[in-house]
Amino acid sequence: MMKGCEHPAEAMEFNDWFNTQVDDLASQGLVVAAKGEVETPEKMLRQFGCQDVLAELATATGDLNPDFPYAPGFSTLSKMNETAAAAVAGTASVADIFTTAQDTAVSSLKDLGLPVAE
Repeated sequence: MMKGCEHPAEAMEFNDWFNTQVDDLASQGLVVAAKGEVETPEKMLRQFGCQDVLAELATATGDLNPDFPYAPGFSTLSKMNETAAAAVAGTASVADIFTTAQDTAVSSLKDLGLPVAE
């Protein structure tokens, strides 16, 4: 939840509920961070050579640092993939990948109305 949330108790109640819907999250192919038994959907089992991927990820979750913060807008950094493809094609440099990541992160945070120290 972000600082300044108008309804922090309700937000945490929703987060608690949402993250306990393990089977529903897994059925959508979402990586389950909640603790508990996880059943990997049949389609996902076939995709990964019958490896129980979600159970393995659930085990790995126990080793995560609970204080690790993901930045809001983190998913926008996928723009780096486009620049990386350009670097492979020879139309961009490896350094351009990092510039893209920086520019995209700053732009995304500003678009969300968050202050950014540059």
